[in-house]
Amino acid sequence: MNAQLRRRLEMAGRVREFLRAHKTDGVGEGLGLAKLEELLTRAEVLASQQRSGVVARRGRPPSAARTCGVRSRANCCSICGQLGR
Repeated sequence: MNAQLRRRLEMAGRVREFLRAHKTDGVGEGLGLAKLEELLTRAEVLASQQRSGVVARRGRPPSAARTCGVRSRANCCSICGQLGR
């Protein structure tokens, strides 16, 4: 995970905490918060998969290491696109 993506996910986490702390009776806010929590949960799962893949890749030969992580990187990028880039 690159630094820019990690900062965006951290920012989204801070937004989630802010929305939880300052709840209002807005109709769309609850749906937005639920979607944000769903996306952040998915991003955390993908990040942990990526970390475990990096650890596993260190033990592989260089040719096998090139193909790892492509799917996780694509999923994380799609999540950031949904968070509003």
